[in-house]
Amino acid sequence: MNPELIRLFDDQAMAVYENGKRVLGYNATRFLQKIRAAGGVSAAKSWLKEKPNDKPTTGFLKLVDHGKLDISLEALVLRNPWNTLFTESELGLHDDD
Repeated sequence: MNPELIRLFDDQAMAVYENGKRVLGYNATRFLQKIRAAGGVSAAKSWLKEKPNDKPTTGFLKLVDHGKLDISLEALVLRNPWNTLFTESELGLHDDD
């Protein structure tokens, strides 16, 4: 993976946190901690991994409630060039059937 692209994604992941705080007044502490500890790409990959009985996070549900999924990390990973950092499975582009 391109180290510069990863660094830029880390910056964008931090911007997701800042946007949520600015737009919704939501302080996503665990989100911020994970981004800082693991880096944006690793954190995103962890959140995108399907897990049995997984429930959406409080922050994601807050974005849904306010119609602001456009500022979510999930929306970010689908955009170019960030989507090149993720597998088709992580992007939800595979067919499980």
